[in-house]
Amino acid sequence: MTPAPHAANQGAPPLIFFRVMAGVFCGVVLVVWTLGALTAYAGRCIQKRRSKLFVYVMAALNCLFIPYRTLLGVFTFIVLSSVAASQEFELMSAR
Repeated sequence: MTPAPHAANQGAPPLIFFRVMAGVFCGVVLVVWTLGALTAYAGRCIQKRRSKLFVYVMAALNCLFIPYRTLLGVFTFIVLSSVAASQEFELMSAR
């Protein structure tokens, strides 16, 4: 007894499923790249001693990504809360 011929697409998931998954994947990649670029910009702001609030916001967002970005965010809070860092940011904002 031979099996009955069947359609080529029988049992396969619908095409819309793959399109939705591709859209979700592209969205996640876009968000991760944006956060990476903003983190790099926050590093540039630290180098130039400006936008301390933006640096704090990016440090808080980095704490969501375990384990390395959490360490980056926590150490950013520790370093920027020191008196020396506050003085340097105030000195550069006065110029």
